[in-house]
Amino acid sequence: MDDLQMVKKCAERIGIELETQDAWGNETCEVFYFDETGARRDYDPLHDDAQAMALVKNLRLMIWTETAYWLVADSECEDRFRAMNTDLNRAIVECVSKIV
Repeated sequence: MDDLQMVKKCAERIGIELETQDAWGNETCEVFYFDETGARRDYDPLHDDAQAMALVKNLRLMIWTETAYWLVADSECEDRFRAMNTDLNRAIVECVSKIV
């Protein structure tokens, strides 16, 4: 699964409706949404710490570290949802994208 697919799954899990087309209807690599005021907001929890933390809080993820790696699992502690990476945001996004 590529980064764009993982980010889309994260948004879906917490109820953010994303836009992936520009004003002319062309597919774009940018992922964004419109907030309650109508302002356009980029959605990139891979690089935005606040958006990654929102995933942790909303989905009640568990995080711990082993040496140089971050490990992330859902609150059920089922192995299939666990992700491990040296980058915390990436581990969070990988974990969320695996939750069915």
